[in-house]
Amino acid sequence: PTSALTPAEDVPFTSYARVNVNPATGETTTDGTGAHTLAQQGDIASILSWNSSGGDQLDAEQALTAITAIIARERPSSSRTLFAAADRTTTINERLSHRLAALYSPRWVNATSFSDIAASESTDVERTTVGPGVLPDDTWTAIDSMASSLTSLTPLANATDDPDAVFDSVTPAILPALSVTSTPSEQLDAATVMTSQVATMLSSVTVESSSAVNLINKSAKFPVLIRNNLDWPVRVDVTLIPDDPRLRATPALSQELAARGATTVEVPVGAIGSGDIEVTYKVTTSDGYVLDDSRTVTVRMRAGWEDAITAVIASFFGLLFLAGITRSLRSRAARKKQASHANEASASQTDATDEAPRPDEASDAPHDTTDHETDTTKETL
Repeated sequence: PTSALTPAEDVPFTSYARVNVNPATGETTTDGTGAHTLAQQGDIASILSWNSSGGDQLDAEQALTAITAIIARERPSSSRTLFAAADRTTTINERLSHRLAALYSPRWVNATSFSDIAASESTDVERTTVGPGVLPDDTWTAIDSMASSLTSLTPLANATDDPDAVFDSVTPAILPALSVTSTPSEQLDAATVMTSQVATMLSSVTVESSSAVNLINKSAKFPVLIRNNLDWPVRVDVTLIPDDPRLRATPALSQELAARGATTVEVPVGAIGSGDIEVTYKVTTSDGYVLDDSRTVTVRMRAGWEDAITAVIASFFGLLFLAGITRSLRSRAARKKQASHANEASASQTDATDEAPRPDEASDAPHDTTDHETDTTKETL
């Protein structure tokens, strides 16, 4: 406002436009610290904002020239910066253009850019304390909502490799939302659009729904499918929140989610006992900001089955091993028995062959009756 930051005491000259102000107290500082602000030259600002008639146009132009001449005369050897802004309700027309031309026309006046004047030397003249600004309620609401949205976007932006790009996607909507050409209600509507955009970005990292999961091992890698609809990869921490202490999860930290895609993250879990447990997925940024914790899944824990199945399988293979050994032993015994029988049969056949009488030895046999009879006959005779 034109009445703000006027000199605290009467001074015989016009000082620099730039003033340093302590934002916490509204008091000016002369040691170079504080926020940089620009104090208006009230007379010039009033004339620029004057909606005069055609007959007063010449008076307005001459008044501008006279004011700048007086300021230059105060300190002829000292160049100073002046800042003047027309009121927001000022109509931009040909008369305003003529006044600006008259303001810049004297040889002792040089136009400068806003950035140059903001970076210029600050005043050493004490100024009155700045009071709180007065804005319509809708404008305040618009400012607060956009500031809150930017604050909530910070954790997500920092989780990407290019935070500036994330902010640049929404900040261009801030200044148009607070344009002086808009009514307070229009500013509020524009701010609502911007905050909705931020809310959409914050809900772009979500966990995909899943059917019930069977867990038969005491420890496993629990798969979590996460979709990232942002244009940038995001690093997140993923964990599971069970409603029963029989299931424990170790957070999977600093997992990168591909841009515009779905990524499966494996969370280490440990289970004790059996039962059905409700588990909540939780996805956060590295500083703990929750991106999604709305999805749940039922986990059917059968942690004892692992030992039972292992025992059954081990027993089965053990039986197969014993059966194989038994079969091998029986086969070996059968082969030995068969070989023994074959040897005995061969030996018997050999003995029978040795005991059979030869033809030329038949008469010498002790039991041969013919020989006995011959001998008897001879003796009788």
